[in-house]
Amino acid sequence: MAATSTIKVRGKTYPILDQISVHGRKYSVLQKLNRGTSQKHLAWDHRAGRHGALRLLYYLPKSNRFSQQTLKLLERFSKHNSLLPHIYDFLDRKNEWLLVTNWLEGITLRDYLQQAEQNQKPWPSTYQAFTLFCKFSHALTKCHRKTMVVLWDLKPENLLLTSSSNDLTMIDFGSSWTEESPADRAAGDGFNAAYAAPERSASEKFLDQRVDLYAVHVMLYELFTGALPFDNLGGKAGWPQYREQAPALIPAFQQLRGADGFTRSLWKELDSFLSKGLQFDSLNRHPSASLWLEEWNRLLTMIKQQAQKRPWNHVAYQFMRRWLLPK
Repeated sequence: MAATSTIKVRGKTYPILDQISVHGRKYSVLQKLNRGTSQKHLAWDHRAGRHGALRLLYYLPKSNRFSQQTLKLLERFSKHNSLLPHIYDFLDRKNEWLLVTNWLEGITLRDYLQQAEQNQKPWPSTYQAFTLFCKFSHALTKCHRKTMVVLWDLKPENLLLTSSSNDLTMIDFGSSWTEESPADRAAGDGFNAAYAAPERSASEKFLDQRVDLYAVHVMLYELFTGALPFDNLGGKAGWPQYREQAPALIPAFQQLRGADGFTRSLWKELDSFLSKGLQFDSLNRHPSASLWLEEWNRLLTMIKQQAQKRPWNHVAYQFMRRWLLPK
């Protein structure tokens, strides 16, 4: 369809590139987006709310990984959890699924960290990093439990720090797969060695939710220190060809990047938690998701207690963030 008409959305004029119908509901395609592994379109839903609303049209290549039942589970889950964008509808289009999701305002975690590296934004404090990922981890394990879907490609590029709630939302789950069909993964599908659990390099036929939990520990370490674990090798350090000569894991406490103010005893607990979650052998990590969450909760309680005892550290940090650091 030729761009013969335009529409003004939030002060910006867009050409209407196409009209897409999903179960009788029409969406005006405004922009083609290239972010992520799957094709996406920014679209306008004329029937949403009183004046319409922006939507994301997400084209998910069809494979044995996603069935209609799985997408219904994800649709139901997304309505009550910030881990995924709200899935309003989906359509079977022969070789692909077309998902309609809400349009989220925010910045990817990768873009935020890059701007923080350039002193354009404040680097997250220990307290902020841990509380952010504690909430994310609870949402992640709930997704595992409710949908049996492994997100597979967790990394800062695929996580959006939303403007409205400061939650982390997965904005590209085209590489996800169900636990019943891990063998259907294409070679290199959603693979980023730095955030990948070591067992992913071994071409194992069955990989479970622990690959997602490993990626969370890599990202938490990165937020604490500004670097990836194992001398920036990340999960790649556990590959067979690197494992024997892999550098030791430097405790995060020794190279903190953000504001801190916590005791050495607390950091001993935090570093132990990170170290266990970054073990090369998955059997040496936390034995279950429930025990993993118990550790998150226990440490978060300790962090909050120390933050209350040492409020001036956090008041000073918030003052710097509000008035001194570049916007």
